[in-house]
Amino acid sequence: MHDQVTEAGGLLNLRRDELLLVIRAEHLNQQNLALIGRLDQATAALVNHELLTIDQQGASLAASGRLSLIFLISVAALGLSGLIVFFYLHVQRHLVRRLGELSEGMQMIATGRYDIALPSQRSDELGRLGRAVHQFHKVTLEASRREAELQRLNKRLEQLSISDPLTGMPNRRRFDQVLPNEWARAARAGKSIAVLMIDVDWFKAYNDLYGHQKGDVCLKMIASAMMDELKRPTDLASRYGGEEFTVVLTDCTIDGALHVAARIRQAVEAMHIPHKGSDYGVVTVSIGAAAAKPSSDSDAELIVRQADQALYRAKSAGRNTIIDY
Repeated sequence: MHDQVTEAGGLLNLRRDELLLVIRAEHLNQQNLALIGRLDQATAALVNHELLTIDQQGASLAASGRLSLIFLISVAALGLSGLIVFFYLHVQRHLVRRLGELSEGMQMIATGRYDIALPSQRSDELGRLGRAVHQFHKVTLEASRREAELQRLNKRLEQLSISDPLTGMPNRRRFDQVLPNEWARAARAGKSIAVLMIDVDWFKAYNDLYGHQKGDVCLKMIASAMMDELKRPTDLASRYGGEEFTVVLTDCTIDGALHVAARIRQAVEAMHIPHKGSDYGVVTVSIGAAAAKPSSDSDAELIVRQADQALYRAKSAGRNTIIDY
């Protein structure tokens, strides 16, 4: 129980850390948008400045002669053309390419590709954007790792919730999940389903004579013997509580259930676990069996009550025996 609480606490810490990582990633995304906005403003300011300079030069040339005006305009046009060509080549070489690399990197990270090679970092505005992408890459990589760990812990917690900690076999909760589903499946298919209720004979006396540790070992051995006798993957053996066990046998008639019950009873007796408090000198089990062909409006609890009544009769009949409902 302590391990389960510890793992549950670890799960809560992982949930909290995951939320912090998401917040941090959103903050980095806002920084990226701000940097891109500043780049757009800087580009617009540069173009506006050049156009303003040309307007001012045109106004100055208007005061001079027409020939000087034409000459100066030609020179200015050539200069502007050169500036535009230079600016275009610079943007293409240094800005567009790097923006494309960063954009592609972000897209690949967003699709779960964390092993990509990101562009080198520089000291300009794009360099700051690149550093933000690198940081985002680290955050998403850590988030992915934590998500995988969280899924592993969730799976482990789910398995613990339906397993008996002593025997390792399915527990009462798992039995309560499986039986109604199999009951409904049998009703749809028009097939029979069977349940065995199994009780260890004189188990309280066993604990009193040999101690609870020996009692736990005894229950583990019985659980192992039971599961060894179930040959189909659809059959379910579970610890019902204390020294009681159950078996759900799908697509099984009462004859088939009695056959499986006989194998289980014989397997337990054949282990020859000493029990001085038993009339038989060894640990034995009593088994109640019930089978039914469910209808769509019937309740799975019906077959459990029938098997339990059969078990009571088996114990009243001297124990170490099998009675069907």
